[in-house]
Amino acid sequence: MKKATFTAIFILLFIQLQAQTTWKLVSSLNGDIDMPNGGNQQTCSVVADFDNDGHPDIWYAEMRLNGGNPTSQNKILFGDGKGNFPREMIISVGVDNHESKIADLDGDGDFDILGKGYDQLGGNLNIWLQNGTGKRKK
Repeated sequence: MKKATFTAIFILLFIQLQAQTTWKLVSSLNGDIDMPNGGNQQTCSVVADFDNDGHPDIWYAEMRLNGGNPTSQNKILFGDGKGNFPREMIISVGVDNHESKIADLDGDGDFDILGKGYDQLGGNLNIWLQNGTGKRKK
């Protein structure tokens, strides 16, 4: 009985080792994701469920780099749970953002964004608050 159990476990492990993991590339390089400015000065991305639909969304930011990227965009790509991001929202244009953190900064139960700028002359700090539907507060 022990030998049969050992053999069964060995066969299952062998099958598991033979199974290959595959990955699907979803990328701005092949047009799956529309990146601001063609992906110029990409600096950070953070995953969170901004619209509270149970699917991961992506916060994407660019840095302005001393004024050299005046159309830098910070946006959310809303996920459909299948690896697609069919809806997007531009949060800001021309705002320098080098690093971001996601948290409920105003205590209302939804995700807000804290952004740290980068500039050789001195960085800035930005906070974007939302209203719980993946939309900015006015």
